[in-house]
Amino acid sequence: FGAFVDIGVGRDGLVHISELSSRRVGKVADVLQENQEVQVWIKKLDRDRNRISLTMVDPNTKTIRDLEKGELVHGTVTRILPYGAFVDIGIKNSGLVHVSQLANRFVKNPAEVVSLHQEVMAKVIDIDYARGRVQLSLKDV
Repeated sequence: FGAFVDIGVGRDGLVHISELSSRRVGKVADVLQENQEVQVWIKKLDRDRNRISLTMVDPNTKTIRDLEKGELVHGTVTRILPYGAFVDIGIKNSGLVHVSQLANRFVKNPAEVVSLHQEVMAKVIDIDYARGRVQLSLKDV
């Protein structure tokens, strides 16, 4: 669920797995090794419960809250599925370009329009902050 980090105050802080990177992390061991030195920021301090929540995500990193509808974003295609393509736009979750938003014509297979690791410009057409989802369009760029 995360990693405990000795920050030198007599109490270890916890970096939750979701705070290890701005990208999705499957296992803590994919990012950290025991006794590795890391840079962390204090996210929350709970003096009553004597807990320190830490993050390894730089506070200046762009998040879903920084996005606006209509904004143009640069990204890289990370997954192609029958219903669309996922594009890494530099926030925690990738944005989805639904198959209907790939081109101004009928697209049967998203691989007809985009390829894995291709860099694209996309337009943000919808943001669901609660679910952490971003819908993108290539045809509106």
